[in-house]
Order: sequence, then structure tokens, then C-alpha cells
Amino acid sequence: EDNAGDITQCPFQDQDTIFLLSFAIIMLNTDLHKSSQGPSGSKKTQRKMMTKVEFINNLRGVGKGGDIDREYLSNIYDEIKERPIVLRDDNDSDDVSVNPEDVQSSIANMIDNAKSVDALLRG
Repeated sequence: EDNAGDITQCPFQDQDTIFLLSFAIIMLNTDLHKSSQGPSGSKKTQRKMMTKVEFINNLRGVGKGGDIDREYLSNIYDEIKERPIVLRDDNDSDDVSVNPEDVQSSIANMIDNAKSVDALLRG
């Protein structure tokens, strides 16, 4: 459903905001989890990873001239830093081992960070 401009259904007022936020999340994931190892035989080079403040500041003003909620962006940063987005390779085995403690921890973390429907609808 297209909710562009309908802030009662979607906290974002513009479809470009969603596009920019999605792109920023992909770039953040790449930046935080990119291998810092150089070509074979070379020394590892220390590179500076994007900080939470930089991530939030990069998204200033993209919410149709306003800012996306800083706490919302902070939570995104923390989640991506802790759990990178990883796409499964077609050659990967379908056998995936899951640690039940990790699953319970992830669910508890999501519940702790969940906002009420009213808070989401208000943006």
C-alpha cells in the first residue's frame, strides 16, 4: 500500500525519505562490516568506520526537509553494528545452525526496542 504523505499510516511523509534511508542502511552495513584486509601479503590497514553520530548527521534534513527521529536512527545503527545484513549465497548449504540463546536474545531486544502503534503513527 502506498502511504506517501499519509502520516497516520506511515511516519515518513515522502517516498524519497524511505529510499534515502534504505540506501543509508545498505551503505552503513557495508561500512561497518567491510573487511579491512588489503591484497594478499599486505598489512592490514586501519580504516575509520562510520560512527553513530556521522550516520545520524548524514541523514539530517531528508525527512521532507525535517529530520528523522534521532533515536530511531540510533537504534538502526546499533542493530546493523550488532547484526550485519548478510545475503545467503546460492552455494551456501541449506543447513543453518541456530543458537536458541541468540534467537531469544534477539527477540527480547526487539521487544525492548519496539514502539507502540500510537508512537509509530505519530512519527
